[in-house]
Parts: sequence; C-alpha cells; structure tokens
Amino acid sequence: MENTGGKTLEGWSLRWSFPVVTAKALGWNGKIRPGQKVTFGFNGTNASGPNPAPEVFHLNGARCS
Repeated sequence: MENTGGKTLEGWSLRWSFPVVTAKALGWNGKIRPGQKVTFGFNGTNASGPNPAPEVFHLNGARCS
C-alpha cells in the first residue's frame, strides 16, 4: 500500500471484500509518510473455492481511487 497523499497516515485500516477483510497497522508499519509504501500479508480459507481479485478498497473508511 502506498501513501500518495500529502500527510502522514497513522493507525491506518484497509478494508476490502472477501466478503469482508480488514488489515490494520502494527507497531512497525503504523506510520506511512507521503510517498512511502508498506506491505502486509494475510492467510485465509474459503470453503467454496477461490475468491476473485478484490475490486474495491477502503482506507480509514474512505474508498481508494
């Protein structure tokens, strides 16, 4: 995830549908300065098979462009 804005993000939360997944900041990646990127991973299972690639993301409640 990359901060393309002009302000530092602190305590971020990124949500997308699988049907609903949320990734939250940890101590080591809690601040994202302008132009900075952070990465994260997650593990999950879906009994009905693979999920399609998510199309909509929300960062701190606002839809990402």
